Amino acid sequence: MAVIINVYKTSYYLDAYSVDGDLSDPIFKYPPISFDGVGGQARDVQLFLRNDGDLIVRDLLITPTDKVDSDESTWMKLATTQGGLDAATPGAALSYGSDINPNGTYIFWLRTTVPAATDPEDKTDLCLRITCNGYES
Repeated sequence: MAVIINVYKTSYYLDAYSVDGDLSDPIFKYPPISFDGVGGQARDVQLFLRNDGDLIVRDLLITPTDKVDSDESTWMKLATTQGGLDAATPGAALSYGSDINPNGTYIFWLRTTVPAATDPEDKTDLCLRITCNGYES
């Protein structure tokens, strides 16, 4: 019995951004999130969270996280819909209070905005930390 929560870029559930929750894979590991060298750009991406374990997960929390040096987690916004990204607070966690059963999925959106006065260099330290407050079989 295990809790295994993965974030995928497609509903085919291939190419998980993270498998074991160790934050080893940055959220920008795969296209289509890319920037062309101009500050002020924003990119929206739909992501698919899936319970790949065999336990029911309760009170899930998705938190933008920066692993190294300066904290750029405020470059990211999370929302349940793409339209909700406009009102989302930069760097704030997204809570999913309902239970997620084994093989259950939860769709959410991520917007990443490079500040206008910033060089959008390759970012390899921005991640999403997934935590839960409980689980049951």
